[in-house]
Amino acid sequence: MRITSLNNIIRIKELKREEISVQVRNIQKLIEEHERKILELEDEFIKNLEEFNKKRFGSAFTAEALRMHHNYVEHITRKMNEHKRVLMERVRELKETLSRLEEAHKEEKLVKKLLTRQNEKAIKEERLREQKQLDDISIKRYLR
Repeated sequence: MRITSLNNIIRIKELKREEISVQVRNIQKLIEEHERKILELEDEFIKNLEEFNKKRFGSAFTAEALRMHHNYVEHITRKMNEHKRVLMERVRELKETLSRLEEAHKEEKLVKKLLTRQNEKAIKEERLREQKQLDDISIKRYLR
């Protein structure tokens, strides 16, 4: 295989690796966003629970307040579970993408190694050619 072809293949492999790296960064940002949202929901839930406990021990506690709190707890729980589900999907997607990134890195490394071998082979062939020319010159001088 020609060295220029190998250089082109290496460039393609580098671009593929860079593209996958960008995907990894994007997924990591999404994961951070979901984690942040879950923490916000948990904080909101704790504040609401504290407020509910204050009302429960006060004179403003009614069955309607209990029903509203129950509905709120169900709603926030569903929301948090949905974010956790999406977060787990993103983590799985990140693992798969990291695996693809590792594979792309291995492929790139393999092609670079092949290019190095091709370069070494070309240098060796050039040295042999030069040695052959020098031998021919030496033989011609000797025969004169």
